[in-house]
This record gives sequence, structure tokens and C-alpha cells, in this order.
Amino acid sequence: MALLDSAPLDVLDAYRTCEFVTLGRDGTPLAWPTAVRRRPDGTQLLSTSLAFAQKALNIRRDGRVALLFSDPTGSGLEKAPQIFVGGHADCPDEIMTGPQGAEDYWRMLFERQPHSRSYVTAPMRLVMDWYYLRLLITVTPDQVVVRPPLPAPDAPAPAAAAGYLVGVAQ
Repeated sequence: MALLDSAPLDVLDAYRTCEFVTLGRDGTPLAWPTAVRRRPDGTQLLSTSLAFAQKALNIRRDGRVALLFSDPTGSGLEKAPQIFVGGHADCPDEIMTGPQGAEDYWRMLFERQPHSRSYVTAPMRLVMDWYYLRLLITVTPDQVVVRPPLPAPDAPAPAAAAGYLVGVAQ
């Protein structure tokens, strides 16, 4: 069983984005909203444009990363638990120029963001080619924590919202 299997996978898969955190040169956490695809082997796949490769540079210097699934907007879920995934990332030097090797990832993005299909048709492809020069990032989870949902923006915060650790890699 993969460590990620200890989390509610239907909830994890329903999230549209998560906050992906890498460490800057000075150790400062840097977060970006990112789309992630869970793979059958328990790893997480995401990508970054070659034009905005800071995530890749940070990972190559220090592979410790985190993913926080906390805002279920657009997922169709109400009161979805927050899911924290801590782990290590790998980002090979290979520059992807098409969907090969990440077909499920691109299919997910096009399903969730139908307007993005317009960027792969002429003439938009001519001006958006840079966006599709991608680096693939694989996150291998070391830790998974599930916490209660965030309160609604207009609701008072609960007195104590303790999370529970559901898995730690040995």
C-alpha cells in the first residue's frame, strides 16, 4: 500500500489545486497554486513551465516539498478535509514538448479548464509554445496529515481543530 492511500483519495482527487511549497535558496518556503495528478504508484505529478522554472530550480537544490489541499473551490465537495502531503520531489532535466508521458495529467487539466484547449490550436499555439515547454515534477510522499475542513469565511473558527497523522514513511 502506498503512503498516500492512507488519505481519502476521492477527496484528494477532487481538489482542483493545492499549494505546492518548495524551499528557496535561503530556506524560505515558497508556495504556488498548482494542479496535481495522483499516480497509481502513490506519487504525485505536477509540472512547471520552462519559462517559470523556479520550482524546478528549488527542487534540484533541496527536494523537500509540501502539498496542501485546503480550498475545495470547484471540486463539488462541501466541507472537504484539508490534506497535507510532505515529501521529496524529483525534477529531471528532460524538457517535455507535448503530453507524452503525462497524458493523464493533461487530460485532467483540459477537463477542469476547458478554455485551456484553445491554447493548443492554431494560431494560439504559435504564441503559446513557451507554455507547453514543461518540466515534470514527481513528489514521493513521506508524510500525510488529514485535518478538518477550513471554516467558511464568514463562520467563526472552531476552538480546537486538531489534525491527525494518517501516514509517515519509514
